Amino acid sequence: MNGNRAILDTNALIYLLKGNEEYTSKVAKADWIGISFMTKIEFLSYPEITEMEKEIYLEFEKRITLIGFPVENQQFTKTCIDLRKKYKMKLPDAIIAGTAIYHDAILLTNDSIFIKVTELKSKQD
Repeated sequence: MNGNRAILDTNALIYLLKGNEEYTSKVAKADWIGISFMTKIEFLSYPEITEMEKEIYLEFEKRITLIGFPVENQQFTKTCIDLRKKYKMKLPDAIIAGTAIYHDAILLTNDSIFIKVTELKSKQD
């Protein structure tokens, strides 16, 4: 993924922080890693998360870009709305996908809902 950007979905973040080799390799190849604020909320509210996992996440967050919801950016908002309508996505998924599209990044995920989203970058170099 040399020269590329990646956004982590919640499940990818969980796999990465648990040491999954596939996601560790993908992240290592990226020049820039980001997560949506929605991913942070989903991860930290995950019912089975331990205090140790929260601490690991907070350390990890210092090394990546945490992306807020740019409410003043009409294009970003429109992208999220369009994704939600077109693919009948849950709002958190639309925001995460919209974040990846807006930031021209590959979405690292294991969630099949994103397979049908043709607007997402799907190729890793």
